[in-house]
Amino acid sequence: MSVSYKKLQHLMIEKDVSNAELMRRANISANIISKIKNGQYIALDKVESICLAMDCTPNDMMEFTPTKAEDGGTGAFLFCRRDSSTQYSLRSSHADGCQSASSLVR
Repeated sequence: MSVSYKKLQHLMIEKDVSNAELMRRANISANIISKIKNGQYIALDKVESICLAMDCTPNDMMEFTPTKAEDGGTGAFLFCRRDSSTQYSLRSSHADGCQSASSLVR
């Protein structure tokens, strides 16, 4: 499974936020920016910091793309709200009980 932060990069362009500005707002290092650009995993606390800085949810900034063997060829995975708290779980987009991205709350 791979991760893509293209959504975050598009969001940064839309909001006119530079890498340096994101680093300042989210209190993240240049190493995290490098991982984002290279599609590498980042720690969940960094995802949270970026979401707070960009006023978005994890679904707004990233997506996981499984290989066909991992998900039966059905598509990407989503962060899904488990309850009314800020806890998220990772589920296949075709899994029962998975809410749409628009229904997620921070």
